[in-house]
Amino acid sequence: MMIIKSHLKQKNKSILILIQLFIASFSICIGLGLLESNISHIIQVKSIFPPNTLYMETNIEDSEENLNKHQIMMIEKLYKYIKNDTRVASVGSYNTGYVKSDTSDTPNELYENVKVIAIDSDLTNVFNNSKKIVPPKESKNDDIPILVGKSVENIMPIGTIKIIKLTNSNKEYSVIVKGVIKKNTFFLHDSFDYNISDNIESTNDKIIVILPKGETSFMGNNLLISLKNNSDEIIFKTDLDKTLNKYNMKGYVHSINQEVNKYIDRNKIPIITSISISIILLILSSFGLVGVILSSIIRRKIEFGIRYAIGATPKDIMCLIVGEVLSLFLLGNFLGVMVALILSLFISGISIGIITIAISTLIMLIFCFLSSLIPAIKIIRIEPIKLINKGSE
Repeated sequence: MMIIKSHLKQKNKSILILIQLFIASFSICIGLGLLESNISHIIQVKSIFPPNTLYMETNIEDSEENLNKHQIMMIEKLYKYIKNDTRVASVGSYNTGYVKSDTSDTPNELYENVKVIAIDSDLTNVFNNSKKIVPPKESKNDDIPILVGKSVENIMPIGTIKIIKLTNSNKEYSVIVKGVIKKNTFFLHDSFDYNISDNIESTNDKIIVILPKGETSFMGNNLLISLKNNSDEIIFKTDLDKTLNKYNMKGYVHSINQEVNKYIDRNKIPIITSISISIILLILSSFGLVGVILSSIIRRKIEFGIRYAIGATPKDIMCLIVGEVLSLFLLGNFLGVMVALILSLFISGISIGIITIAISTLIMLIFCFLSSLIPAIKIIRIEPIKLINKGSE
């Protein structure tokens, strides 16, 4: 109550300190949020891929039904060439599909927000998280066992049988739900890009279908390749480029590690800039905060002298001064974190998680405590009688 009365008495000073704390808290939260987002993305990528995974993309974009016989033959030759290469440990692809309606060939409206990911059985050997996405033993009947994400479980409980259709090949498979994918499991985006690992998604809204052995979803567009440990990645990529030319196919191949490094390089400057600005603002706020507190305390010398006169101890005076600042810290930090959280909802690349909030709050707490400690020590070193005599030292 005493701290609240003190703030009400020096209203303008308290508001000025609160604004400075809000700006400093918001800035450091955004800077750490950018860093957390990037670290989280890299961890997610590494949870999916081993370091020696390669990604190949070719320029064939037509669906299988639109490809001519020669194109299909070239695609099949390319796939067999890569699969039979002694340097390759595993190779495969994945593609997308939808849950088919019970009455027509169109997607079932009930599952319009559910993403179906069909993975080659060989591709399960490529992923680090294959144990989380591979369903249990195959069903006794012709239904393919599948796993569903946590948010899909409510509309497709275990035992549900549905028909899924692949969008690229128009192939249909009867599937049965055999389990639920573990929490915090990630997979690639359902659309392909030059850097396939840039978009990592949670499996909460996905259905994972492992295609029967011998079948592949590879259409000559996108392929994931895992090399053996003793294989030379550079030479393999050179040989693969030559093979693409041989089959009159254009494309590129690079490692997931290269993608991660490019991702880091792209975000390095924004992260460094943001954190640098946060540190500068924090330092400037520190000087300003100490100045405002010191100015406020000097103007209150008589008040502190009177408190001494009625029995207050130096410890009581210090607790009052530090308590005033820490109470403003609680409000300023809360507002700064809340605004940063709201902003992160609209700006991709900023992740305000528990770690960011905890670290930024700890930094601000230490900053506020030290900023209030300096003026507090200064005031308790002045003799009480001099405090009562206004303007004297």
